[in-house]
Amino acid sequence: MKTMREEQVVLLVDGAAGIYCAQHTAEAINLTEWDIAIEDVEILKAGPHENDLYDEVWASALDNAEKKGEDGHTWHLHQAQDVWMFRDDTPDSWFN
Repeated sequence: MKTMREEQVVLLVDGAAGIYCAQHTAEAINLTEWDIAIEDVEILKAGPHENDLYDEVWASALDNAEKKGEDGHTWHLHQAQDVWMFRDDTPDSWFN
């Protein structure tokens, strides 16, 4: 069985959370370690009904968030209903 460090793709939040996926992601991982501004993390943690910028901040996080892992790889976020974190060496075929 592979450990989290050996995985190329890790499920963070089930897409059943709907509009709360970003909020659940912000609660599940420390997004400040992903180069997301503290103010933006607070917007996401507050949820979609508390700030009009919630969707914009989440889109920016998905486009720009990255974290250097203990494995030496850079990790990114991806949402296709579910929210995933994936390593920089994840094959493109995974996204199809």
